[in-house]
Amino acid sequence: MTKMTVSPCSGITGEISVPGDKSISHRSVILSAIAQGKSTITGFLRSEDCLNTLKIVEQIGADVVRADESIEIGGCAGEFSAPDGVLDCGNSGTGMRL
Repeated sequence: MTKMTVSPCSGITGEISVPGDKSISHRSVILSAIAQGKSTITGFLRSEDCLNTLKIVEQIGADVVRADESIEIGGCAGEFSAPDGVLDCGNSGTGMRL
């Protein structure tokens, strides 16, 4: 058996990147749409379900700007517009429930 001694350190620094997550992507879009002001989302999972949620917040009045590495959403501060048509969640149960 090999012994190892671990000593306390003053801190750990660094940066990690994780793959986009569907559940977090839905929630980040919805919370950004509800918020007042502009939000920037990085690591957004561009799956069909998440893109449907993004389209829905646009339909109800949020300003959405898609860039290669991020999505910017101008929030409506909870004051949404009536959509012109059907809000289509596709196959997204999470999008529908939220």
